[in-house]
Amino acid sequence: MQAHSSAKGGALAPGEALPTTPDLDGLVRARLDNLGAAALEVARAVAALADPTVALVESAVGRRVDAGLAETLAARILELDGERLRFTHPLLGSAVATRQTPRRRRLLHALLATIVPTAEERARQLALATAMPDPEIAAVVEEASENVHARGAAAAAAELAELAVRLTPPADVEDLRRRVLDCADRHREEGDGRLAIAQLEQACTTAPQGAARAAVLSRLARTVSVVVGPREAVALYHEALAEAGGDDALVAEIQLSLADAVSETEDRSRGLVHAELAVQAASRVDVAALRSNALAAFGLLHFSNGRGIPHERMAEALALERSLPQWPLTGAATWSFAFQLVWSGELERARILLEESREALNARDDPEQAQALWLLSILEWRAGNWELAARHAADSLTLREHFGRGGLQPVMELPAAMIAAHQGRIGDARDRSERALALAEADGVRIAQSGHRCVLGCIELSLGDAAAALEYLERAWEIRDDVQLLEPGHRLELADTLEALIAVGRLDDAEQRLLTWEERSRKLDRSWALAILARCRGLLLAARGDLEGAFTSFERALAEHARTTDPFQHARTLLALGRTQRRAKRRGAARATLEDALARFETLGAPLWAEQARAELARIGGRAPSRGELTEAEQRIAALVGEGRTNREVAAALFVAERTVEAALTRVYSKLGVRSRSELAHLLAAKT
Repeated sequence: MQAHSSAKGGALAPGEALPTTPDLDGLVRARLDNLGAAALEVARAVAALADPTVALVESAVGRRVDAGLAETLAARILELDGERLRFTHPLLGSAVATRQTPRRRRLLHALLATIVPTAEERARQLALATAMPDPEIAAVVEEASENVHARGAAAAAAELAELAVRLTPPADVEDLRRRVLDCADRHREEGDGRLAIAQLEQACTTAPQGAARAAVLSRLARTVSVVVGPREAVALYHEALAEAGGDDALVAEIQLSLADAVSETEDRSRGLVHAELAVQAASRVDVAALRSNALAAFGLLHFSNGRGIPHERMAEALALERSLPQWPLTGAATWSFAFQLVWSGELERARILLEESREALNARDDPEQAQALWLLSILEWRAGNWELAARHAADSLTLREHFGRGGLQPVMELPAAMIAAHQGRIGDARDRSERALALAEADGVRIAQSGHRCVLGCIELSLGDAAAALEYLERAWEIRDDVQLLEPGHRLELADTLEALIAVGRLDDAEQRLLTWEERSRKLDRSWALAILARCRGLLLAARGDLEGAFTSFERALAEHARTTDPFQHARTLLALGRTQRRAKRRGAARATLEDALARFETLGAPLWAEQARAELARIGGRAPSRGELTEAEQRIAALVGEGRTNREVAAALFVAERTVEAALTRVYSKLGVRSRSELAHLLAAKT
């Protein structure tokens, strides 16, 4: 197996030649032809070392190298950075290495193996000094690759893995197969997924039928899923499963991967079946990590299918994972449980888990920290911390690019697009989601198709075009129904679709959908969804002329908002209530409610929705307050509180929600510089 690092534009393996044109090759040759023997000796040592220093070069040649080094520096062959040396262009290093005979290069590497300072570099030099397969040196190099990989040096780990494969005798079939699989993983992790796929496809042609070939097929499918997409991986997983036979550990791993791929491309209820089969297979082997992963996957799909969090199984999965020295496992119980907590609305508990996990993953430079950041971005978006959410989303994408992870990119792009839409960065959000939607359709990733249609629909609704929004939202809804995404917290399109249907007059369609999701949300007690559904029920009743019923529904929505954390949806409920109050000619109540909504939208940084609140306020009329001055509604609330009335009494007198009074009173305290009801009463009395 030959090194391929030059194709990626990275560091060259010693002796590897970059492709050149005849003219360029002539120029390089001319520069080297002018070097003296001492200078060439220095250049050869530098070309052979992974991290050349002046001291190492002098050890290699056995004397001081002042004259030879000075000549290479003057000729711009080498350059000096402190004590470290490097070629001014990779072509020069390649040409120096290949100008030696193979035997002379090997002798140099053998010498360097005795003087280099680290075990990993010694293993590399030993490998490069060895012409024929050698099982002992192959084992040393494999161990070095594992150590380097553990430190997060992907490119160096891939080079050593390649060398370990080259040095493994063909007769050592099991060792060779294991090292080829590890080598492919290392290349995928360093960003060369296509090379990894080619290596695994070649390994499939030589692996014997049965569990051995199933293991290679499974690794190939996993790599294809990451590099190309999950749809292309499903058939490979099924092929692997057919050959896995009675190897329960392997069957469990394949079923786990299949559960994930099928859920992304087909149906989550089918994915749940594969996850249950993975749990059953894992229970027949004594491998804690495998059982933890199987239980975690089952929990995730059980939750997504609208069946709630399976607490007993998740507790077992978490305990198993915590018992392992390599906690947190890649995409396992901790992440799965945090995911369920985020979408069920337990944000603070999820945040603690994710931040702890992220810190551990970052400490070992694990690429899975991108997944933790992805979920944290969704959490902070729902919590209303949009600037932080945007940073997490951007960092997640940057890390994926750094580690060369291109698979499932449409899913990974969703938080960044969603946050941009809510922040009013319409061009950015639209560009991201339109590109991601095209990729998701090409790859068959249906959940990502739905997610980006949600974003595009949200944009249109934010701009006030309900009909245009429905063109995206109804298809998003259909996809989420088709893939059996039945957890209310997952339904990003819920509020926008229902409000758009009501806005265009499709009241019966809205009623039918409301009934279905009200029942599901009550069964699971999802306060986030219950708040949204009560708001939409209020809008529907108002559209049918039942204003009193509408106000009752809005009150129920606000009570549910008090049980959950989503300031954006809370502000939208206040906007809907204020609009309805204005239409019912309750001008004072409408102004107070709409001012509360406006303040919340402005605090969040939701300019398009803030503009909708301002437009509603403008329809009421009256002078707009100066910044820092009490609004008319705040003046009325302050006056009643100053008289000694409770918040409940003020709310009843002004026909507003008690929470509206609480929010307005907080703003009054801030504007007037007081901290209590007694201070407010004293200040108002002094002004009269």
